Amino acid sequence: MKKMVQELKFEKLKKKFALNNSYFKNRQHNAPSNPFEVLEYYKEHNELPYNDGEIKDDWFYQCFCEYQKRAGVRNSQFFTPTKTAERIAEIVFEYAEENERILDACCGFGQLTMALQRKGYTEIEAFDNDRQMVNAYFDLTGISAEYYDFKDEEKNFANKYNLIISNPPYDVKELTEFLYFIDEHLNETGKAILLIPSGFLDKTRPARLVQILNEFYIEKREPMFEKFERTGTSAEIVVLSK
Repeated sequence: MKKMVQELKFEKLKKKFALNNSYFKNRQHNAPSNPFEVLEYYKEHNELPYNDGEIKDDWFYQCFCEYQKRAGVRNSQFFTPTKTAERIAEIVFEYAEENERILDACCGFGQLTMALQRKGYTEIEAFDNDRQMVNAYFDLTGISAEYYDFKDEEKNFANKYNLIISNPPYDVKELTEFLYFIDEHLNETGKAILLIPSGFLDKTRPARLVQILNEFYIEKREPMFEKFERTGTSAEIVVLSK
């Protein structure tokens, strides 16, 4: 009986370009064309299709930021910079034991989760409304995230948590609805540690936003460690409790 051999999607590349300002511009036609394909190449060959020195924990973040230089930013995807993710993990450590069940809401490909894993946290649940991100999240963290949109009123998300972390959407209407989601799924003594636009908590309108802001107590707020790539948007880390 012949042994089944899985066909590779990408052949191993002999010639490699540097990542910065080179790979996505000069790549060969048969080389991965976006970060998700780069991830597939990495899974197949246990190496990256470009030269970038030692493979670091945040290689996928660096790859995506470089890709956005040429492809632009889609769906306001401003990914959490590594040092900021590490700072959020440090703040989590102030509030939660390593066995605490934590929700990474709007998880993307897992920058916050990976920072928590480096701190020893393992009981992490997650969701995102982008299927490619959900798949990449599993490949990078080993955790199955749920494909879910917090704005979907027809799909029930029943769990409650003592700790929720997130870099949520920054559109005012979407972020307002996200805070209602947080209010519903945070336990009475729980905390939410969020990366949100600077000054968002100080807004005095619209009324629906002010209404939900009044449901929270601000325990901590501090500027993010470094700027987002590909945007001038500034953000701050906040800790909210009910």
